[in-house]
Amino acid sequence: MSSRDHPPGDGLVELRLDVPGMDCSSCAGSVADALDATAGVTAHEEQPTTGSVVVTLDESTATTPDVVAAVEAAGYDVTGTDGDRDTSRADVWTSPRALQTAVGGVFLLAGLALRFFVGDANVVLGVVAGTSLHAADVAFLVAVAAGGFETLRNGARSARDRRMDIDFLMSIAILGALTASFAFGKPLYFEAATLAVLFSIAELLEGYAMDRARQSLRELMALSPDEATIIDPDGTETTVPADTVSIGDRVAVRPGEKIPADGVVVDGDSAVDQSPVTGESVPESKQPGDEVYAGTVNETGYLEVEVTAAPGDDTLSRIVELVEDAQSNQTDREQFVERFAAKYTPAVVALAVLTTLGSPFVLGVSWPTAVVHGLTLLVLACPCAFVISTPVSVVSAITSAANHGVLVKGGTHLEAMADVDVVAFDKTGTLTAGDLAVTDVRGLNG
Repeated sequence: MSSRDHPPGDGLVELRLDVPGMDCSSCAGSVADALDATAGVTAHEEQPTTGSVVVTLDESTATTPDVVAAVEAAGYDVTGTDGDRDTSRADVWTSPRALQTAVGGVFLLAGLALRFFVGDANVVLGVVAGTSLHAADVAFLVAVAAGGFETLRNGARSARDRRMDIDFLMSIAILGALTASFAFGKPLYFEAATLAVLFSIAELLEGYAMDRARQSLRELMALSPDEATIIDPDGTETTVPADTVSIGDRVAVRPGEKIPADGVVVDGDSAVDQSPVTGESVPESKQPGDEVYAGTVNETGYLEVEVTAAPGDDTLSRIVELVEDAQSNQTDREQFVERFAAKYTPAVVALAVLTTLGSPFVLGVSWPTAVVHGLTLLVLACPCAFVISTPVSVVSAITSAANHGVLVKGGTHLEAMADVDVVAFDKTGTLTAGDLAVTDVRGLNG
C-alpha cells in the first residue's frame, strides 16, 4: 500500500484507497461509519464521484490492512491505492449483480406468463404456512432470491449499522410483501419480485452512469505516457516506466511520442501539440530553452528534454488533482440534497408505519391491504435517483470540460455559469474546434 507521509513527527500517514463500488452518498455513509469505528483512523474523506477514500491514520495504532478490512467489512472492495490510481471496475453489465438480476428477470417473466397467459400450467406445487404456492408464486420467489440478493444483504448491513438508506427501505418493502403473503394469506409474491428486480436494474443503471462519469477522469489521467526513454551520461538510451523518472534526467522524445514529464528542451526543434493540457489548437514550436509539459505530443522533430518536475508534481498531475478536488467540493444543490435525504428517509419510514397502522381505522381497509398501502408508500418515496442525480451531473460536466482543455475549479463555479450572460475572452485562437483544415487554395503567378 502506498502512502504520503504527513510532516515528520506527527506519526500520521495518508492513504488513498480506490473503492469503485462506493458510488453514492449512501455508500459513502456506510464507509464513513466503518472508518469512524476503526481505532487509529484520525480523519477520512469519501469521494463517491471518483470512487476513492482518503484516510489519515496513526500507524502506531492502526495499519493499512486494518483500514482496508474496515472498508471491505462495510461491503465495498478496495481495488487499489494511490500508487495504482485504479478507480475502474468490471463492466456493470457483466458483474455478478447484473447476472443475478438477469436470472431474477427471467423468473419474473416466467411467473407473469404462468399467471396471466398459461393459467393451466399454474398448478399448486405445495402449501407453506397454510398458504398454497402456485408455480407462478415459486417463480416469483426465485426472482426475489436472485434479483434481491444484493439489496437484502445491503439492507441487513444498514440495519446493523442503524442507518436508514435506500437499501434499508427496499429491504423492508420486499420483506413486508413476503410477510403479508405468508402471514395474511394475501399473495404479494409478484409485487415482491417486481420490487427486487426493478430496483436492482435501477442500481445497475446508476452504477453505469457513475462509471461513465469516472471514465472521463480516467481518460484525463491516461494522457500521461507509460514509458520514458532516458539518455544516460554515456549516451545510451534506456526505456523505463514514466513514473520513475527523476528531476535532472534527460529524456528522448521522438515524433509521435508523448512527453513523459514537465521539462525544458535542451536539444532539438519540433512542434508540440499542447492541446491536451492548454487547450490551444495550434501546435507550438519548441526549441532549446522552451518549457514542455507531460502528456503533450511531439509532432514533427526529435527533442531531448531535461526533466524539471517529479512524477505526480507535473502540470498534468496537478490538473487531475484540481479536477478531483473540484469534484469533492459539493455544490449548494448537492449539500441541500444530502441534508434533505438525511431527514427525508426516516420521515418516509415513519409515514409508512403510520399508514399501515392507520389505514384500517381511517379507511376501513383490511390489515393485508393496509400493509400494501405502507409498502406502496415506501416504494414510491425511495430517494435514490434524487440523491445521485446531482453529483453525477457535476462530475460528468467537470471531467468533460477538463478533457476539452477547460478547468472548472469546483461544482459551485459550474453552477454559477448558469447565471452568466456575457463571457469575455482575452485573445483569438481559443474558441476553435481544435482541428485545422484548408479553407482556400489561391494560385499566384500561374
